[in-house]
Amino acid sequence: MTEISVAREAVAEELAGLLDVVDEVDRAIGDRPAAADGGIASALIGLIASAGADAAGTSADTHRALVAVALDVLDDFALTDEQVAEQLRDFTEEVEP
Repeated sequence: MTEISVAREAVAEELAGLLDVVDEVDRAIGDRPAAADGGIASALIGLIASAGADAAGTSADTHRALVAVALDVLDDFALTDEQVAEQLRDFTEEVEP
C-alpha cells in the first residue's frame, strides 16, 4: 500500500508565496493607467485592457479560493479517525431527510 506524506508547513509556505504573487498581480492591475492615448484606437485599447484586467482579477480570485481549499485539505490530514467519523456523521445528518 502506498503512503502519502505531506509536510504541512512546507506546503503552507508555498501557498503563502503564491498568495504574494497574486497580491502583486492585483497591485499591478490597480497601477495601470485609466486611459490609453492611442488616437482613434483609444477606445479599443481601453476595452482590451479592461478585459485583460477583469480576467486577471478573476484568476487572482480563483487562486485565492484554491489556496483556501488546499489549506483546509491540509488541516483535514491532521484529523484523527474519530474526528473524521464525527464529521461524516454530521454530514449524513444534514443530508438525510
